Amino acid sequence: VGAGKASGAMAAAVEETVGDRIAGGLVAVKDGYRAPTRRIRLVEAGHPVPDERGAKAAREIHGLVSAAGEDDLVLVLISGGGSALTPAPVPPITLEEKRALTRLLLSAGATITQLNAVRKHCSRLKGGQLARAAAPARVHALLLSDVIGDRLDVIGSGPTAPDESTFAQAMAILARLGIRDQVPASVLDRLQRGLRGEIPETPKPGDRIFDRVQNVVIGNNQLVVEAAVAEARRLGLNPHVLTRSLEGEAREAAGRFVALAQEIQAGGGLVALPGCLIAAGETTVTVKGRGKGGRSPWRWTGSTGSWSWRPARTAPTAPPTPPAPSPTATQRRGPWLRGTISARASRTTTPTPSSQASGIWWSRDPPTPTCWTCT
Repeated sequence: VGAGKASGAMAAAVEETVGDRIAGGLVAVKDGYRAPTRRIRLVEAGHPVPDERGAKAAREIHGLVSAAGEDDLVLVLISGGGSALTPAPVPPITLEEKRALTRLLLSAGATITQLNAVRKHCSRLKGGQLARAAAPARVHALLLSDVIGDRLDVIGSGPTAPDESTFAQAMAILARLGIRDQVPASVLDRLQRGLRGEIPETPKPGDRIFDRVQNVVIGNNQLVVEAAVAEARRLGLNPHVLTRSLEGEAREAAGRFVALAQEIQAGGGLVALPGCLIAAGETTVTVKGRGKGGRSPWRWTGSTGSWSWRPARTAPTAPPTPPAPSPTATQRRGPWLRGTISARASRTTTPTPSSQASGIWWSRDPPTPTCWTCT
């Protein structure tokens, strides 16, 4: 079982390796992210805002793992987006209320850690609860991390990992973001009941259900950064890794990139021309309008007001990991500029929760973003 934007490809690879030993399975993927499989059924679902298809997939996954016996092995495939693709709201919380909660958190600029801490306490699968449902079967989870620091309890909201967050922390996050009075009443009621001890907490470190659970991170942003560095060198550029833990408001991150770019353009800075600055992580956007798009275009539009652009010399790019297959998604998430800035760059954008590998290139003839985003 599994969920995530890359979990379809993971399922296909598992079938190639394990073959007929697979009794069956179900993996939820984002629209357009299917892969050819025979025994593992792939279903498409909504991302980043959960939909009914994902809720149905979550119910089926819960049923599959609950039926596993002590002699069975449950293989769990988790990648970026897995949390949104398998919404499993605890009644009486409805899917629409869960969607409203997700939109509120995203619009308020919640980090992936904050987002997951709240969602885990409203879910039947997240926060170690898939492992709880699968017990006493053996569980082996393969994880593609889109989380800074590769925290097992945060990747995909940690369905097979002990959860260190609490009901109290979930309530505090809503208060800190200023949305406590805006969340659906059923969500607030559940969190308050959890605070009073009327609802069991998510399974914590030391719980015996994890005695037969193994979590393995098989990929993370470090691998993406290393691939970007290697490709930059192959293209004749001078790469410099700024950070593997980029966080904060996208517009503020853009300002830091601009300052570094101006230093390099002036002949100083971290690298010599032609150069490539690389940063990996996950920025956020506090939405104040009704625009469309993601953090990547917001980051580069945030830089246009303070940068004196030189045609065909300097260009920012922020391609996503994994790259989006549709033209619309690519336009929103992987911007590329040469020389002139479109007036459309000033539009407000809406965040999408995907890990980003971002770079600023200096080259007389810059390559396209896909040349170096190797994921």
